Amino acid sequence: MPRPNLVIKKLGYPLWFNIVFPILTILVPIVLIAVESLQAPSTTTGSVFKVSFVALSVGIIAWFFAKKFLVKNWEERLVAKQAALEHDYSISVGDPELTKYHWYNNETKLTLINIVNIVLYGGLTFLIMLGISSALIEVKGVVLLITGIYVVAFTIKFMLLMIRKGDNV
Repeated sequence: MPRPNLVIKKLGYPLWFNIVFPILTILVPIVLIAVESLQAPSTTTGSVFKVSFVALSVGIIAWFFAKKFLVKNWEERLVAKQAALEHDYSISVGDPELTKYHWYNNETKLTLINIVNIVLYGGLTFLIMLGISSALIEVKGVVLLITGIYVVAFTIKFMLLMIRKGDNV
């Protein structure tokens, strides 16, 4: 008896697009903003800005890898446990007080993960806005360049979608 074909076909984007699109929409804008931020004047305010920017950026990079490799599985287990607890509570399975206790305990852990995200990303956003308002960062040209890069990235995406969709539908 012949073995069935075990290849599961998936719809999606080609590998080159999965590499190019994040580079154009995430990496290039981040690099442009970072370069512009590190060109702040060498005054006391500019130096404090640069040090703060670098510290927050390093924190974000460290948190990105920690979250991807250390926290991800733990967070997924907590979310799955949350769903199970919510289900059990909604159909009155087990002790409702113990279920509530575990749900709030899990929610506290998930909230701590979110706080780290908000402090790092919100802090960097606040710092960039402060740098722009204090004229430490000049973003007029960078904004135009980033907008152009986004237009190119999404044009490529739509063209790829139209080409791959085909006319036989």
